[in-house]
Amino acid sequence: MEIQFPNNKNEEQQLLKAFELLEIEKVKSMLSANGIHRQEAKIIKLPLFQRINKWWMAAAILLLITTSVVVYNNFSLESPQQLADNSISTLSSDYNFSTRSSEADVYMFEAQKSFNNEQWILAEKQLDEALLKVSTSDTLSIVNIHFYSGIVEMKQNKFKDAVLSFTHVIQFENVALYNDAIWLRGLANIKASNLNAAIVDLKFIEQLKGWKKATEASKILEAIKN
Repeated sequence: MEIQFPNNKNEEQQLLKAFELLEIEKVKSMLSANGIHRQEAKIIKLPLFQRINKWWMAAAILLLITTSVVVYNNFSLESPQQLADNSISTLSSDYNFSTRSSEADVYMFEAQKSFNNEQWILAEKQLDEALLKVSTSDTLSIVNIHFYSGIVEMKQNKFKDAVLSFTHVIQFENVALYNDAIWLRGLANIKASNLNAAIVDLKFIEQLKGWKKATEASKILEAIKN
């Protein structure tokens, strides 16, 4: 599309005014249309002079459009921490308690109630009590207790404790929650700023093609590279 430039001062002033409006309103709209809604994506108003040459205005408009693409590329990328937060936010809905008949069940059921009510401190205490009651041969209960302890610890931002809890689960290689524990330990390691350890766990999950968490792991690994 060819741009027609004004031939008189009145039209030039109108174009100058339009450019000022474009800078404040149209560019914000452009960014918003491209998914940029962050407060950080602020538009920097360029200094404009009353007697600006119309060719400089055209160059400024071109620069503004080019800059909007750069801003979009920069702000559309989420950090590993942000991606981990997104995954952690759905933990309580992603995982449900599983119990079996054992001495620990009464504590597990109470912990489940606290978990569903997001009473993380109480749930952690009840899970600790359940661990003291469970038989050392009751592998399923032990695994469940450590696994859900890890989740309630993450909900309390106790990420180093969560890493230990999920590591206890991973020691039992043939249990159903093995892959989930590696995934969650990877997230906990990110939040604990242990990126090297997180990469090891996430690369393992990335290989589990077809699992939703494998896709999430790939996104986080890509964000770590950037």
